[in-house]
Amino acid sequence: MKTNLMYKLIMVLYLSIVWTVFTNAQTFEYKMHTNANIASYSMPYRLFIPSGYNTDTSYPLVLFLHGAGERGTDNDVQLTANQGATLWAKTANQASYPCFVVAPQCPYNAQWVNTNWSLGSYSITNIQMSTELKMVKDIIETLETQYNIDASHLYITGLSMGGYGTWDFILRYPSMFKAAIPICGAGDPSKASLISTIPLRVFHSSDDTTVPVSGSRDMVTAINAIGTNSRTEFYTEYTDQGHFSWVNAYNTPDLVSWLFTTNPIRLGLTDLTDQPGIITAQGENQPNELKDFAIDNATTTKWLDLATSNPTTRASWIQYQLSGNPFIVTQYTITSAVDFPDRDPKSWKLLGSNNGSTWTTLDTRTNELFSARSQKNSYTFTNSAAYSYYRLQINTVNDPATATGVQLAELEILGTPVVNSVTVSPTILYLEKNDVKQLYATVAPSNSINTLIWSSSNDAVATVSSTGLVRAKAAGTATITATAANNNKTATCDLTVGSGITKYEAENAVYGGGPWVGNSDAGYSGTGYLRNFGEVDSYVEFSITRATTGALDVTMHYTSGVASSCHLYVNGVMIRQVTIPTTNGWNNWSDYAVNVTLNAGSNTIKFQHDADDTGYYYFDYLSLRNIENSTGIFEISNSEKESDILLSPNPLSTGSLLIKLPEDATRLSIFDVTGKIVYHEKVTRNEYFIDQSVFKSKGVYIVNVMTKKNIMNKKIIVLK
Repeated sequence: MKTNLMYKLIMVLYLSIVWTVFTNAQTFEYKMHTNANIASYSMPYRLFIPSGYNTDTSYPLVLFLHGAGERGTDNDVQLTANQGATLWAKTANQASYPCFVVAPQCPYNAQWVNTNWSLGSYSITNIQMSTELKMVKDIIETLETQYNIDASHLYITGLSMGGYGTWDFILRYPSMFKAAIPICGAGDPSKASLISTIPLRVFHSSDDTTVPVSGSRDMVTAINAIGTNSRTEFYTEYTDQGHFSWVNAYNTPDLVSWLFTTNPIRLGLTDLTDQPGIITAQGENQPNELKDFAIDNATTTKWLDLATSNPTTRASWIQYQLSGNPFIVTQYTITSAVDFPDRDPKSWKLLGSNNGSTWTTLDTRTNELFSARSQKNSYTFTNSAAYSYYRLQINTVNDPATATGVQLAELEILGTPVVNSVTVSPTILYLEKNDVKQLYATVAPSNSINTLIWSSSNDAVATVSSTGLVRAKAAGTATITATAANNNKTATCDLTVGSGITKYEAENAVYGGGPWVGNSDAGYSGTGYLRNFGEVDSYVEFSITRATTGALDVTMHYTSGVASSCHLYVNGVMIRQVTIPTTNGWNNWSDYAVNVTLNAGSNTIKFQHDADDTGYYYFDYLSLRNIENSTGIFEISNSEKESDILLSPNPLSTGSLLIKLPEDATRLSIFDVTGKIVYHEKVTRNEYFIDQSVFKSKGVYIVNVMTKKNIMNKKIIVLK
């Protein structure tokens, strides 16, 4: 009886935990993302949208990268295996910190980072960014165009394989994320300076035998070696968690509040006298009290100028000229020498110059005292200008009546370097009207003041926000520029905006085998249309030049009194047989869309009536639209596998949609063009009748089928 009771208690606890995870996961919408320019497959992901989402309010976004055990295509396990994604979506946390949460799923045979997990640290110079992380980045940028997501408040966390992905992502795009939580992962310690200002919470366990703890230790050590900064303790190393550090990590009491309230790390000021440069002075006392001793970081040596030309004040000067980047100085220190207090500086000015002859007063001090020998006094002031020359102009010493010169042990001049270079990614961009794209900018050196000003050369073509979000307005070209505020260093992105749709008139294409140009049926475009397209071997071929490789919607504008078919050829290769519905009359012009992928450069699209084709129709024009730049996020693959999905009727105007699935199908979903799921269930049979009420409005929907090995998409056009 006791055993049975214990079993029941365990089962109740287990089911309670499973139900909690399940109900959390259920609040995440099922999504699919495709971009043919990046990958040949669709990436499943789950999206949590804040309750009461308001389009007038900007929301943060948390990205979760799962571990190797959650790879696949079911689009579930990345939520149910742990709380890496669901933590941020919990009701209590959303009440305080409403945000979007994105949890993509990596394919079985891929990794977020293409490196051996058992080796720990790696070099991002030798390993390209994975296709999978590129897809994730594209998902985020696509969501930014669909929802009011604050691009300046993106957060990332990941565990194990996802810990690697987290480090890799922030190292390659250090300006993209505001904070990061990598768990039992590894990165490239040599690039730690790139993330010197990103707030971090790092977790690992010393007894981890899957990913060596050295992976996290190496990154933490490299970050701590960058120099003085405002970063508090950010590394937690367990001793008994093995490869499951995330269990304790995601239960850290302050983790959620820390993520959403943390601020960028403030880097300590740099002593520019430690940078390459030249030290000069009015004079020095040879051979042992030289100007170089004022910047040798030793208090037992000193610089002494007898200042014989100014015996009543012992006035003198000492200055440092930077060889490289100018610095913005806001602090300096003076350390008194080990002897003769009467020689201490008493009144002085700190001056700045960019040519060594025209000087600006930055700070003035009078009647300053050093109460002890080798005493360091610090002085701060407000300044936003950068200079290459800094001079301490000493007006008088502590006691001119007895002093035989002016001296000091150490002079530190503290500040931050100005931006030496700005980099924008990408540098070339093609958009269509109304598209939105996030640009990213980084500055060097990484400890410079990196305030950037974004601008567009042509606001009529495209605008850019203060965070680098580009909105395409009209066809044309524009240059998007990121400018460093403190010295006008710039980087640019050359933008081309298309009109959205490119039209090719059939009468201007190459045709033969029967069609001829007619103009007797009203409603056509251009100067005419091709009549009697239906003879065997009749064809029309369009020549298309593209700037980039990508997927496009190819739309035929046609009219037909009967249902017809033809074969579609792209660059000489037969892609598929196209079934063209009747338009119920020869004056009823209509559109029928298919999908192709075209290469950068010259291409051909050919419609040909082969021996097994039926019917005939009139062909008016062909139009193209980039799928990857449209409001939708789907592309229909060109693989033969999509023929395993049967949709009938297509287009759908009345009644129910019949979907016939392949034998190994595991999940069926239907999405609208924004990626929102309208139908979803696990597959239990091979035929489904989908009621028309599922489709809330007319337009294009995507039928997505997951099998044990593949993900397939097929387009359904709803005409109601």
